[in-house]
Amino acid sequence: MKALSTLIKLAQAEVKRCQRALGEAQRLHARALTRIADLDVRIAGEQAFAAKAASAWSTYGGYAAARAEDRRALNAEAAAYAAHEGVLREALAQAHVALKKLEKLAELDAARATEAAARAEQAALDETATMRAARARLSE
Repeated sequence: MKALSTLIKLAQAEVKRCQRALGEAQRLHARALTRIADLDVRIAGEQAFAAKAASAWSTYGGYAAARAEDRRALNAEAAAYAAHEGVLREALAQAHVALKKLEKLAELDAARATEAAARAEQAALDETATMRAARARLSE
């Protein structure tokens, strides 16, 4: 039983570790998406400025090309974080399954121990009743 409780504690620690890792991956993914949105806002602002000023329009092409490369890099980063989240979700699900198996084993072990104790108590009561009946027959 002690080994099982140790295994349960280890499984609980693994679940918590997976939850923390998943939370961190989600935070990083959200940050990447925010950076993409910020980049889009900056590009739209530059487009609006370039549309108003003819002198700025000539340099906008180079700016847009550089920002397109930034956008591709951020999209790749966001996709990597999303994929990592998927892996971590699967690891978390497996850790939960392992924990639930161990908890079920502990419940079954406790039920068996309770059942064994009840059988032992019943055997002791039966023995006592048998001895009383034998004494009663002898005293008759």
